[in-house]
Amino acid sequence: LFLIAGGGGNTLLRFSANGLILVDGKLPGNYRALMSQVRKINKLSDLPVRVLIVTDHHENHAGNNAQFAAAGIPLLAQENARNRLPAYPAPSGKAPTPIVTYERDYTLRMGGVEARLMHFGNAHTDGDTVVYFTNLKVVAVGDLFTPGTPEPDYSAGGSLVGWGPVLAQILKLDFDVVVPSTGPMVS
Repeated sequence: LFLIAGGGGNTLLRFSANGLILVDGKLPGNYRALMSQVRKINKLSDLPVRVLIVTDHHENHAGNNAQFAAAGIPLLAQENARNRLPAYPAPSGKAPTPIVTYERDYTLRMGGVEARLMHFGNAHTDGDTVVYFTNLKVVAVGDLFTPGTPEPDYSAGGSLVGWGPVLAQILKLDFDVVVPSTGPMVS
């Protein structure tokens, strides 16, 4: 598991025997730099990126969806986030949409790796995804963890009242490390 910082937010890169899993795709215009970092990290195995998981619909997570879709990389998002994903035009002129959506939970199994995707309710948005890499005890929480005051996106179904119960559900998971949308990993 590798953390790629910068470009508007953190991206997680997880190796599996069948390819790479990415969590969050950074701000628009950072696709080439992100993929350059992925190639540097992936130099020994040369595995393809198999999926991009977006933790919410905002640009710092989904800003390069069109480039990922154009490269044939499937997107995964919570159903509510899918409806709000920015319509960045793909080279074909058609806006990309996630190939796989889920309502409450989804388990991605790929090449011996398990990633559990969970939506615990409205907090930052109504489409927040928590990605839990069970065997590593790492949880990616997007914008659900912030060093400052939580800032719900009310126009996207966010809820300050719902934030506490969502965090309570995350705290029930067996994890050692939290990866927020921005900043360093937290134990």
